[in-house]
Amino acid sequence: MMSTFFLTVGFTLMMCACARRAYLDITGRWVPVEGYVFGAVISFVGALLILIGILLTAAP
Repeated sequence: MMSTFFLTVGFTLMMCACARRAYLDITGRWVPVEGYVFGAVISFVGALLILIGILLTAAP
């Protein structure tokens, strides 16, 4: 149950960060450097949650 939660939240965070970056690239809007750092941190947290979900799934 918790593994599914971590996988879902991690996947959602990763998709949101990627979609935001793609939207900014497509529209050509300027974003300060802090915006890119924030997106990278959100992606990193999403990746960690996905990793935790995978490890919880593999645990007996």
